[in-house]
Amino acid sequence: MASSTVVLVPGAWHQPSCMRQLQDELTGRGLNAITVAHPSIGNTSHPLKTLVDDRASLHAVIEELADSGHYVTVVAHSYGGAVTSGASEGLGVAERRAAGKPGGIVMIVYLAAFVVPKGQTLLGYFGGVAPSFWEIKLVAQGDFIYANNPIISDPANLFYNDLPSDVQDYWISQLLPITAGCSQVPNTYEPWKYIPCTYIKAKQDQALSLEMQESMIATMESVTTRTLDSSHSPFLSMPRDVAVLVQQSVEEGLTLRSAPVGVLFYYAILKGRRPSLLVTSAIAISSNARLDPKDAPAVIDAPDYPVLDCLCDLQILTSEQATPRYSPNLHHVLEPITLTTDNSAFPLQLSRFEACRLLEHFYASPNQEFHVLLIRKGRLLDQCAPRPILPTLLLSILCVACFMPPAEQSLYVSERTVNERMAQGRYLLDKLIQQFHPRTLPDTNHVLDDALTAFIMTSIAPSERSVESSLQYWLIFLRFVVQKLELHKDVPDLSQDDKEERRRFVLDARIYISHKVVDNRHAALSFNGRPRITDNECLFLPTPRPDALWNQPGPLLPHGQQPGAHETVLSYHVGNLDMLGLFLPLSRILGEILEYRFLSDHSTFNTCHDLLNTVQTNILQHLKMWYQSFEALVGSEFSLIAEPDCHSCPVAEVPPVAYYGFHMYHCMFVLLHGPMDVVRMYQDLTWQSSPDFLTAGEHAVACANVSHHKLRWHILKKNPKFYLSVDTFAHMNSMKVSRHILRIDPQLSLMYRFFGTYFLQSSFIFLILAQKLGKQSDDLILRNCSINLQVLDMFVAATNMDYQRTFAKLLRRTLSFNMAESSGHIAPDHSQSTPELTGVPQSSLDPEMLRYRWAPGYTGLWVGPMS
Repeated sequence: MASSTVVLVPGAWHQPSCMRQLQDELTGRGLNAITVAHPSIGNTSHPLKTLVDDRASLHAVIEELADSGHYVTVVAHSYGGAVTSGASEGLGVAERRAAGKPGGIVMIVYLAAFVVPKGQTLLGYFGGVAPSFWEIKLVAQGDFIYANNPIISDPANLFYNDLPSDVQDYWISQLLPITAGCSQVPNTYEPWKYIPCTYIKAKQDQALSLEMQESMIATMESVTTRTLDSSHSPFLSMPRDVAVLVQQSVEEGLTLRSAPVGVLFYYAILKGRRPSLLVTSAIAISSNARLDPKDAPAVIDAPDYPVLDCLCDLQILTSEQATPRYSPNLHHVLEPITLTTDNSAFPLQLSRFEACRLLEHFYASPNQEFHVLLIRKGRLLDQCAPRPILPTLLLSILCVACFMPPAEQSLYVSERTVNERMAQGRYLLDKLIQQFHPRTLPDTNHVLDDALTAFIMTSIAPSERSVESSLQYWLIFLRFVVQKLELHKDVPDLSQDDKEERRRFVLDARIYISHKVVDNRHAALSFNGRPRITDNECLFLPTPRPDALWNQPGPLLPHGQQPGAHETVLSYHVGNLDMLGLFLPLSRILGEILEYRFLSDHSTFNTCHDLLNTVQTNILQHLKMWYQSFEALVGSEFSLIAEPDCHSCPVAEVPPVAYYGFHMYHCMFVLLHGPMDVVRMYQDLTWQSSPDFLTAGEHAVACANVSHHKLRWHILKKNPKFYLSVDTFAHMNSMKVSRHILRIDPQLSLMYRFFGTYFLQSSFIFLILAQKLGKQSDDLILRNCSINLQVLDMFVAATNMDYQRTFAKLLRRTLSFNMAESSGHIAPDHSQSTPELTGVPQSSLDPEMLRYRWAPGYTGLWVGPMS
């Protein structure tokens, strides 16, 4: 069978390791990918190597692949473009087919790369004068060009201007000199005349300006172009985006190669886009041709991961390792377990091939919440020495992956409908529970993997009701094993990877895990509980490494120094714009707010007004510290999205997780200044006429309002103490943070498990106002409720949790009733008689709102008994 391989060609000064992230992304999408090295880079011994040697080396690699029947897509970056052009002579698939040879190049992707006309040199592109950022050193061995001098070359800005400074420093340290003679070797071949080509432009490129890129594209006459808003090194700053574009090019190249036409066929298609003039096959190809699973004959080899051996030994997976990507029946059935759906049956047992794709999907999914941050992808999927792992933990990863939303071009997900994925997830969950239940017994020799497995079980819960209903069991076990293994303590005699996994688990759990487990900041809010582990119990845990370092290839290096004032888990400062960097300090503040609410409800402490005021003042100071450090990282322009009169669009260079963090920051004020409980909000007229209500409302608006409109709230005639005058809030026309989140993450894929509780709390005020005011509701209130309803509908589509469906239903009912009243129509009566309505105005407060209470004796989002 035919195979496809992507050959990655780095630019000048760069070693093959710079392409590791992109290579991993491609293999994660089922593509075989390799990276080549240039003999001229880092080689200072005689005889010196030049562009001639680089071309010959790349030519030999591609020719060997082609002779083995591989269809090759070459991805060339920067200087690699000049190397690839000359190296591809005679290797185009059409040329080789005409010569009776197999394989060949089906596509060349120039990634912010040099496209040099025949006879021209690289130095000639710069007018025969070396650019100012070339540092040429004359040494005994010969002339070399360097690019790592921060003053002369400024590589941080030149190559990596969209990477964090610590990552910039690492890659600058990896730059090697290149032989100066490479710049004076003329190009010998123009492959774009014979081989399909794609050019990916980098808009923020400081080394090869966008203007220069476009001028080179113009000389190619015919090429497919794509654009990334990146620096000169998108394979480092946005490897996933590059992988998507590369995969599209691979598929287009494989489509074109399947047509039996002459050597000039490709050029004619790309230039004239009229394939009917020359196509001799019956396949119609257009400029937008993409590989159709039912038509394409190609089979793409995909990597196998030895970590799955343990599941094959247990006969949980079949041993099939090579499944055709476009086979109409992907599974190879070795066990008679099938599901019938849409008039077709498919087996539930995973083949080894599919399990490999599910592991890749686990890391590639746009849902990148805390369960994905625990184990390094490179360590788990290492093909030589993978991380030792319990089968139960591996099963839990495969299971939760079935419930995670798909990334674009996901190899596993593209072969499965949503119903099939859910069914497969439930099958794996059944196997997981069978295997894991014996390990929950007290006398078991527990290890970290048991805690990780239970943690991931809690991540499955928002997607699978059978787990949600037994969630308390897993939480109790998780609390037990965390205490038994003392996971909140750092252990010196472990590898750096093992230490970091322990830290990340404890700190992830500290943010996320539910009632009475670890330090349950998030779940104490979700289920109306108190944090169970104090900050001091995590005092000696270092701050986890930034994701940029955690995801780097190779072994983790030890911490270089003791944590500073802002480098402990007890800091209120935002260290970096990733999940833990943003939410660890916010989770500490959340814990303080929950304790403040507990004191406010306590019969002894709620009369100590000075104490409560001091606690609230301290929390406000901590929020200020968080905001100042956050603004320093995202810039003042981003921070204005929640300010009056702001109509800006999302800031491209700010990661999506920052929008979620900013929303949670504003929600902290709603929690601090509001009663949290929806019934209290409705009934407490003293609070409604207090400054606390105004502050909570302002931040609810920041979470959920965008309009150039003065917020006009009317006095309810039925409740004269309900004091909300016409101009209580001045111009609160801030850009709605939630709307920005919908723009940058339309499916709420990134962190829907975590985000839902905070979104609900920030929405309560507008829902209550809409219910109380009825037809007197201001247009702005109704608009904010409508936007919140859009977000809720996306939540229901993502997780289908009970509380989301309930809240969306009553919000839709309220909007329908108010809009019908304001238009003169009579809305249907949805009131229901419920025993819980004792003492509550049944005609105003929807009974279903009483299912979820944040008052003493209630359990928040948890409907049912909780011990």
